[in-house]
Amino acid sequence: QTKNLLGTKNFRVYLEETGPDAPPGYRIAISVERGRLIEREKPERLNGLAQYVVDRSTSLLADPIEDAAAKLNVRNLPAARAWMGVPLMTSTRLIGAMVVWLEHGEQPDRNFSQDDMEAFSAVAEQTSVALENAFLFESSVQHGVQLERLNEISNVVNATLNPEQVLELVAEAVIDVAGSDKAALYLLETDTTEPSLILAHARGLSREHIVRSRDIALPLTSHEYNQLMREGVSVMVSDIEAADADISQGYACLPRTRASVAMPIFRCAPKANLSAFSPSTMIIRTISNRARLACWRPLPIRPP
Repeated sequence: QTKNLLGTKNFRVYLEETGPDAPPGYRIAISVERGRLIEREKPERLNGLAQYVVDRSTSLLADPIEDAAAKLNVRNLPAARAWMGVPLMTSTRLIGAMVVWLEHGEQPDRNFSQDDMEAFSAVAEQTSVALENAFLFESSVQHGVQLERLNEISNVVNATLNPEQVLELVAEAVIDVAGSDKAALYLLETDTTEPSLILAHARGLSREHIVRSRDIALPLTSHEYNQLMREGVSVMVSDIEAADADISQGYACLPRTRASVAMPIFRCAPKANLSAFSPSTMIIRTISNRARLACWRPLPIRPP
């Protein structure tokens, strides 16, 4: 569509990296150069003009490139004489950018105009809507698979009255359904003057870490303790290593961990505002409710 509309042979789409292990940034989703689809084996960082577009969520017409780059103080320029870029925006956020360019010597009598930019922006808007619909469909399919798996696990959990087995199944369910690497269940030790959370079961943690932690209460800040134990509110940290992460050393010391979520387990299910939770959080909360079937005292740890 872009080729027919603008008469260009060079076209590229950058999309935001979204994988769980992907570094922050943008990847080349599709690249057409000199009319041919190019597959790149190695990631390629944004050139200066594309970076300008995504950083400011704004369209950019650079023709000639050198003049626009000098005006905007942009470096790392693409090998082209004329260039246009537009952001790809969903209803809530920026997800990438679309760019076209003319190489040196290509269509020497042709220059990009404001009419070209308006037409290209219209294509970008249609592309953004199509991508958002695709993302929503993919998310709904994934959520459906998670719920189906959760129901299977729930049936198994409800079929046993062995508290230790319940804890083991719940830990497996969190890793399986939520797509996490590690899971740990802490139970409240109530036969002391100062109740604390003691590790009852864990999956994905090393033997050394379990042995070191099994007799140590989970160190919570007073704010975290109030959230979890008194208010029944989850504690979620999307990036443990972030400088502004409000989290205790109890989470930060977990080996090879970059994000965490802690949810309270109640003897009786608390009332909750369902609209306040994302689908993934709701799944983990549902699993935590299953853990209410476990016993209400710390259980001995069986090293893996």
